[in-house]
Amino acid sequence: MQPTGFAFLSRQQSFEFKASYILSPRWTLSADVRQTDYQNPQANGVFYSVKVPYESLSATWQWTERWTLTIAASHVRETVQQSSIDEQSQELTLTLSRRFNHLHLH
Repeated sequence: MQPTGFAFLSRQQSFEFKASYILSPRWTLSADVRQTDYQNPQANGVFYSVKVPYESLSATWQWTERWTLTIAASHVRETVQQSSIDEQSQELTLTLSRRFNHLHLH
């Protein structure tokens, strides 16, 4: 049971699977799959079920010691049982990051 902030507890079930694979010293592939199922009550006391699956994939390239380039794609969907609500969203990102004050400890 999870508090919702709306004066009731929501029944929730979640799972998550993450994996990373190092292709080379510079390339890493990652995947993340999650799903949350929960139930909320309606005004008439009947519960409705919601399913929220999420998937993402990313590839990271260690360009130099300080610069990293990552491309990632994700998809999330929310399906409400007993209704026609079915929403989804996709995202594609390209991130260039720099590490500052990098220290080598020997």
